[in-house]
Amino acid sequence: MTKRNYYQEHLEFLEKGENLTPQEVKLKEHIDRSRALYYAAAREVINELSENGFVVTAVQDLRASGKKYTEAIPILMKWLPKIKYWPLKEDIVRTVSVPWAKAATEGLLQEFHRANGEEEQSYRWVVGNALEAVAHKKYFPELAAIVRDKSAGWTRRKVIRAVAKTKHPDAPGVLLELLKAVDEVGHTMYGLRRLKARVPRHLVEPHLSHELPWVRKEAKKLLELQDKLDAQEP
Repeated sequence: MTKRNYYQEHLEFLEKGENLTPQEVKLKEHIDRSRALYYAAAREVINELSENGFVVTAVQDLRASGKKYTEAIPILMKWLPKIKYWPLKEDIVRTVSVPWAKAATEGLLQEFHRANGEEEQSYRWVVGNALEAVAHKKYFPELAAIVRDKSAGWTRRKVIRAVAKTKHPDAPGVLLELLKAVDEVGHTMYGLRRLKARVPRHLVEPHLSHELPWVRKEAKKLLELQDKLDAQEP
């Protein structure tokens, strides 16, 4: 049985415009305004996509197509820094957040550094999420620099995972620095576990009582990994 998409059903109900409550009328008006702004901002990028064989009405249609759109990546990355409408920028970044879009890496790194305003924090996190998706060893130095930059705060959480994903020989050392500094410990422990890294137990044990359940679980899993690594030693 196909899972019902309640969001889509509600959207279709609003679009019909029949028997709407005053609150639903306001919501529909908001959606209509947002769509108009999106299409105005996206017109040129959508036109160029169409000229290159990608006929879409919104960038997210590429993700929904179920097909690889490798040749669309350079087009999206060309327009990304030119666009000022944040929902469209996020749509583009989410659309290049796929493992085979590694050609987007340099542009994403530039976007991460460019989005350094207080009001751009959520967008920066989305870019970090994309960097995790495309992470590879070639860009380890740039990713490690982001991770070491405490001024980036919580927006670099996914970049911490990206560092681990590169499997660069120096990645465990970078993440151990964070763990010693008690900085973003949950994501850091996840990365160290993914790397199957040796970690001093005294750095992990305090986080068994962390206030967040998922962080406690990561600490437990990382200690269990240390047990397995101990058992493998001659």
